Amino acid sequence: MLTGARPVARASALSWLVVLSLGMVWVLDGLEVTIIGSAAADGE
Repeated sequence: MLTGARPVARASALSWLVVLSLGMVWVLDGLEVTIIGSAAADGE
């Protein structure tokens, strides 16, 4: 019975990894836009 649950746990861990990776990319993208926007405002 445990052998059948193992792929599900692995898929769950993989999906969490994907979700966390996308979240980090989203945050970094938001920071990049903020930094570039403030740098452009300082340049004017």
